[in-house]
Amino acid sequence: MKLLLSRFSKSVVIVDFRKKYDILADTVDDHIISVERAKSGDSVCHGREGHSYDFFYMYSTLVLDLHVRLPFDDFTMGVLRVLNVAPNQLHPNSWASLQAFRLVCRVFHLRPSPQVFLQYYYTRPGDLVSWLSLVGQSYQCLLASYSNLLKGLRLASLR
Repeated sequence: MKLLLSRFSKSVVIVDFRKKYDILADTVDDHIISVERAKSGDSVCHGREGHSYDFFYMYSTLVLDLHVRLPFDDFTMGVLRVLNVAPNQLHPNSWASLQAFRLVCRVFHLRPSPQVFLQYYYTRPGDLVSWLSLVGQSYQCLLASYSNLLKGLRLASLR
């Protein structure tokens, strides 16, 4: 398997990315969340490895293509809590399902609920590993799968 290195290995790339794209929600103070470069050899499912502060890695496609913003809203945090996973453990296609469900709820003036969302999806693999995917229930398909293949995903460290 070929290892893809992050294009966010230089601080200047992170600064440019942050200037060009809205990573933080409009109501967030810039000093609450730090966006930093990934270190050489870091993996998206990399742990804290003894660091004294909390952080997680995030694929840039979540910001660029799926418009995920920080901090996460109550719906997203609820889904992550119920699944007992960190943001970087959820497959990008699963993030697309979260965003689509949120959008459908907004269109119908409904409050998105983790419990309702998870009635339409099950997790694969069933046992907790470093990467978790949400798969639509075949008998009650709510949304079509995000068909864009996410190749060459880029990694940034967020804390």
